[in-house]
Amino acid sequence: MFFQALGHFKGLFYNSSDAIIDDAIFKLHYVVSSTLLYFCVILVSGKAYLGDPIHCSTWAFDSAKVIQTEMLNSYCYIHSTFIIPGLSGETYPGLAPYQSKHQTQAIQQSYYQWVPLLLFLQGSTFLLPFFMWKQFENGLVKRLRLDLNDPSLPVQTRDEQISRLVLYFQTHTGRNMLYGKHFIYCIFFNFLNVMAQIYFTNLFLGGIFFMYGTNFSYGHSGVNEASSFEDIAFPKMSRIMHFRCKWNVLTTVTCNNIFRCVLHVFGPSGTKQIIDALCVLPLNILHDKVYLVLWYWYGVLVLITLCNLIYWLIHYFFKQCRQSHIQRHLKGKTKGNELKPFNQNFGDWLVLHQVYKNIEHRHFTRLVSEMCKVESNGLRRSDTMIFDESKDSEDNDLEKDPLKRTEKKVVFQ
Repeated sequence: MFFQALGHFKGLFYNSSDAIIDDAIFKLHYVVSSTLLYFCVILVSGKAYLGDPIHCSTWAFDSAKVIQTEMLNSYCYIHSTFIIPGLSGETYPGLAPYQSKHQTQAIQQSYYQWVPLLLFLQGSTFLLPFFMWKQFENGLVKRLRLDLNDPSLPVQTRDEQISRLVLYFQTHTGRNMLYGKHFIYCIFFNFLNVMAQIYFTNLFLGGIFFMYGTNFSYGHSGVNEASSFEDIAFPKMSRIMHFRCKWNVLTTVTCNNIFRCVLHVFGPSGTKQIIDALCVLPLNILHDKVYLVLWYWYGVLVLITLCNLIYWLIHYFFKQCRQSHIQRHLKGKTKGNELKPFNQNFGDWLVLHQVYKNIEHRHFTRLVSEMCKVESNGLRRSDTMIFDESKDSEDNDLEKDPLKRTEKKVVFQ
């Protein structure tokens, strides 16, 4: 059942009959990143809504008679818990008996209610550049591919389809600049998006996400460098947590597992009573690991995306790089000067590059060989037999009846 759902989810992005319109780095955003974040949503939501995300205790028999434990847990989870900075000398850092002066100093902890929603929104934003590019691309490469991705294509059919492709590139030389610009925009949007996710995550966690992985490693190494992995992972986990909280002066919202919660109730005589509860958030252990994984993943993704953006910008501005790229595809069988008419701008080169990724290599070699034999002659789009011929049929009518051409000009005036 679960794997069937994953199969349907995969079908939103990739189908064996679809053309390849992006690169592997692009897929790291809309496939890997979005899947990782949605998985974190399921992981966190399952614990938050199907388990017991919070456990509170008053440690007082009188308070237990006034309010039920289930109600106290629900109240503290909904209305947030808090810690008090500067109380690192207590048994539990940030916790002390309730005093009114602490009310203004308390740091409210309600972020955990919004973690699933934030992760879901972040996963959705990683899909936006892909859907934008898919809209801009509009199935162009799939139409140009024809049946040339079939290695067993009959020779006659292959030659006919290659001829149609050659005619397309002849008639559209210099017309694909916008196609190339849209691709660069979407690559740049990928980079901006991951930077924005890092910034907003840091804002959401109170400014600790930028150095989160570094502080996590520092806290673990400071416990006992000579300790074995088992000693660190199990018996000394509480010491690790306390060390990290003290080191960060209790401003780290994700390191604390123990919080305080104050509930104001009224007794039978109308006297206001303060119930001071100690709450344990086991969900925070999961949050801790989720954001640690995201910290490393976002860091790697930023570097890879930046390198990918620089790679495409180099090809955008330098013709020689584009030319050598095609020559590598052809393994030196074609000279650069022969490809010059089809390398005037980045858009034309990108369309040819996309075709290369979607057809058989021997078909592509023959395609470029045929393209080098002819020059652009300004033929109509209908000659390619790839696109709709309605516009060209109108042009034929104008050629047959010059009066219609005159009437057409008058209308636009």
